[in-house]
Amino acid sequence: MISENGVVHSPLLIVSTNQRNLELLVLYLEKAGYSCRTAATLEEIDAELSLRQKPRLALVDITGFNAAIWERCERMRDALIPILVISPRQTSSLQLESISHGARGLLIKPLVINELIALVHNLVEDERESDSLNPGS
Repeated sequence: MISENGVVHSPLLIVSTNQRNLELLVLYLEKAGYSCRTAATLEEIDAELSLRQKPRLALVDITGFNAAIWERCERMRDALIPILVISPRQTSSLQLESISHGARGLLIKPLVINELIALVHNLVEDERESDSLNPGS
């Protein structure tokens, strides 16, 4: 995303095993002005996390992944990448598991795109403000 002052921000990382969901999320987020990268496998997530330019935010659809997805979420948390987990169901145990592995929140499918965009915007702005207050971090 390019800010009003021309600064280029790190892209968002969109994670899903469903190619169509990846395409739709990227479409809507890019229309909202965000650049995106995608990962559909654990190996692709690993490759994204090894890049020098870390994602600004990760949207992680856990559908289709095994329990190893939580390790990737922990790695994102340790790298200070905010995470939103996406799931087709909501249970208190899933909510707790998501948060315990670093998620800032749990979104339930079907997603309401306007709400998703607003939430992404708020998290990205919170991170931007935090970065400007702590430039050495």
